[in-house]
Amino acid sequence: MIQAWIEHFSYLGIFGALIPGGLGVPIPEEAVIIAAGVLAHQEVVRWWLAFPLCFVGVLAGDCLLYWAGHRWGDRVVQSRSFRWLLTEQRLERLKAAYRRRGVVILVGARHMMGLRAAAMIGAGIVRVPFWKFLITDLAAAIPGVGVGSAWPFSSRATSRICSPGCTTPSAGGWWGSGWPWCAGCCGAAG
Repeated sequence: MIQAWIEHFSYLGIFGALIPGGLGVPIPEEAVIIAAGVLAHQEVVRWWLAFPLCFVGVLAGDCLLYWAGHRWGDRVVQSRSFRWLLTEQRLERLKAAYRRRGVVILVGARHMMGLRAAAMIGAGIVRVPFWKFLITDLAAAIPGVGVGSAWPFSSRATSRICSPGCTTPSAGGWWGSGWPWCAGCCGAAG
């Protein structure tokens, strides 16, 4: 479904699918990035446009969350309905943790589903400097967008799928020597 959306809307589809995923909508950004990589290999999109667009889409969602926390976070935190969850003492501990280990919190939370949005909003609430937030988020996104994008693997992925009936790909083939995409169930291994 994601690949069909991106094929139909191409670059706007890539960007449009990454933004809601960054805001917490259950669209995994990895699936969008992999689909963009495969489409780049199939020459549906140009890789030199799609690859940076994936970075921009991923970072844009995080920046929107940061600015929402920066702009409206104090009002939300001070509201009576939120006060029971985050007391003044807990808020001060949270701010101190971001001051001491903000980079570690952002990098770790970026790769943990469920914590990412809260960490990005939290960085805005505690006023982590935007330049520091952006550099940290960009560095943390490199493994997910760069390596996880399927650009290095897309030619192998599209040419090594053994047969339509084979559903047993070999996970060891990705990191081991050689590229045995198929586990051998249909005789097309390696």
